[in-house]
Amino acid sequence: MLPPIAAIAACGSLVTAVKSAWELRRMVKNKRQKRRDEDEALDILDELEDAYEDGLLTEVDYSRYYSRYLESVAEGDLTGLRKLRMHIDIVAVRQKMVPRSRSLEVARTQAQSATSRRGAPPSIPSPSQCSSSEAYSSAQSVGSSFPSTDSI
Repeated sequence: MLPPIAAIAACGSLVTAVKSAWELRRMVKNKRQKRRDEDEALDILDELEDAYEDGLLTEVDYSRYYSRYLESVAEGDLTGLRKLRMHIDIVAVRQKMVPRSRSLEVARTQAQSATSRRGAPPSIPSPSQCSSSEAYSSAQSVGSSFPSTDSI
C-alpha cells in the first residue's frame, strides 16, 4: 500500500493533469472561435464590397457601413458585425425584388403586344347564345379539344 504522502502526490498530479487538459481544451476552443470570427468578419467585408460594386450601395452608404465595420472589428463586437451583415442582406434582397417586379411588368406588356399581333383567340359562344345545338357543337369543336356535351 502507498504511504499517505505518495497517495496525495499522485492525486495532486492527477488533478494537475486534468486541469492542464481542461485549460488546453479551453485555449484551443477560444483559438478556433477567434479564427471563425475573423473569417466571418472577412466575409462581411467581401459582401460589403460586392454590394458597393454591384451598385446596391451608394458611396455615402458604403463609407458609413465601412466605418461601422472597422469599429466592430476594432472592438471585437460580433453583434455589430452581424447587424451589418443583416443590413447588407436586406439591401440585396430589396434589390432582387425590384428587378423581378419590373421584369414581370415587361413580360406582361410583351405578352399583351404578342396577343394583339396574333389576334384574339376564337371565342366559344355559350349554348344560350346559339340558336341551335349544331352551331354550338361546331364552335366547340373548333375552339376546344374536349368532346361535346351531346355525346356524354
